[in-house]
Amino acid sequence: MTENIYIRLAGQHVEWLVMDPAEQHPRLRGEAPIDELGARLADITWLGSTVVLLQAEDVLLTRASVPSKQARQILQAVPFAVEEQLASDIEDCHFALGGRYDSGEVSVAVVDRRLFEQRLDSLRQVNICPEIVLVDVLQVPLDGSVSLLVDHDRLLIRTGAAAGLSFPLEQMAQAIGLLSVAQRADLIIRVAADQRETIDLAVNQVNAEYNMSCSVVEQDLDSLEYLCRGLDWRGLSLLQGEFQVKQPSTGRRGIWRSVAILGLVAFVLHLTVLFGQGLYLERQAQEFELAAQQLYAEIFPTDRNVNDIRRRWRAKLADAGNNTNSDFVSLFAAAAKNLPGSNLVLGNINYNDSRGDLILQVTASRSETMVAFVQQLTVQGLKAEIGAISQEADVVKGSIKIKSGGGA
Repeated sequence: MTENIYIRLAGQHVEWLVMDPAEQHPRLRGEAPIDELGARLADITWLGSTVVLLQAEDVLLTRASVPSKQARQILQAVPFAVEEQLASDIEDCHFALGGRYDSGEVSVAVVDRRLFEQRLDSLRQVNICPEIVLVDVLQVPLDGSVSLLVDHDRLLIRTGAAAGLSFPLEQMAQAIGLLSVAQRADLIIRVAADQRETIDLAVNQVNAEYNMSCSVVEQDLDSLEYLCRGLDWRGLSLLQGEFQVKQPSTGRRGIWRSVAILGLVAFVLHLTVLFGQGLYLERQAQEFELAAQQLYAEIFPTDRNVNDIRRRWRAKLADAGNNTNSDFVSLFAAAAKNLPGSNLVLGNINYNDSRGDLILQVTASRSETMVAFVQQLTVQGLKAEIGAISQEADVVKGSIKIKSGGGA
């Protein structure tokens, strides 16, 4: 699988994870004021999806009774069906539709249009264009009919497939009081281990006040990672109507996503050539060939012919070279040529067309290995430098930025 970036917007504050859901831990995480997001993510790469979560406080989750089954007619009727629940005029709101309940009602999410535009614009200004925008409370996995999650100073309560609320944690008793007696039965509150002590007293008060036995379950994951790992990819996304994504691979990652993926495949193909020369075992060759076929099928689903995969990839790479900055081809060729024998493990690749930077995310047993690789590129007339380095267990992870010798 590939890494995704998950970004949660909370007013003027942002927190994010870069994570492959199949891996045990996120590769990167952070938080910052939204106006610092571009600088903080400048050298961070990912090849998967860009997912944005909005806080439940910014979204009205409701349902509407609309007899029509035609999507266009439903969308036209929904604003008037929920008008009495709105704090703003219809024209100031953006409406997104989800699935139908058994009752025939349609699930609806409503957000202030100007607020939503501002949120998206703040991301676009740093070249990030999400492919899906979800509501955080709807990512809380359902435990029966109701699920509760302590999210720092908030309490998220999910009450259905497309229904939920958020309350300040200090209002836990009032929030649980809104649930029916049936919903309060065998209620479970999930909380990160480091927040357990902060809610024990409140839970005891709730149990006493409502004569119930609400239990607390500690979890190793913090609340954001817990939400992202339980992400409902088919859930209600706010990117509908005028905000619908025209091209799934847009945004900062979209500048170079196709090139980056093709570049990664080029590296795979480069390895297949090397083992063809006897430098790799036949078993590894088969694995790389299979990886190339799988990536090709994922990126070009309409082309089902994966025979002679090297020839087909070369054709796609040639097309990419005709449609993108040609510096990418030369920079990546230089990097790929020096990677075998460097003792570096290549992670992700990021080519920024506007700056002409090729950024490699690599892993090594020690930082000196990265230094040697950079020196080797410098000798060949390229400008290379090491970015942020982090020590994780017995390996070192970091980024290497490469520019042509004539770059600034």
